[in-house]
Amino acid sequence: MVLLAPKITVLVHPIDTSAHPSIPPGFRWAVYIGDGSWSDMQRCVNAGWCPTQGEAAMEGEAVGMTAVKAGRAYGLPLSYAVTTLDHDPIPAGADRIHVGG
Repeated sequence: MVLLAPKITVLVHPIDTSAHPSIPPGFRWAVYIGDGSWSDMQRCVNAGWCPTQGEAAMEGEAVGMTAVKAGRAYGLPLSYAVTTLDHDPIPAGADRIHVGG
């Protein structure tokens, strides 16, 4: 993947349990390279679930800032943003994210 936009975005949104019945009600945080196109799971480098929006934001931001600091340590001029949505942008069946090689 080519890093076109040097930005790490933490996305926080509620879980649509009708589209993702294996996930309990709550909120997802996800760390993306770039912004927008939230259904493009290739740009999502890590994600998790929390019971409340506040916990999801805090956990997501901790992971997101770790990614930013690691990139900056290697000379990447990464910026950082947090985006909160009121809906679940992840398509049904795409709620399993492979992280790593």
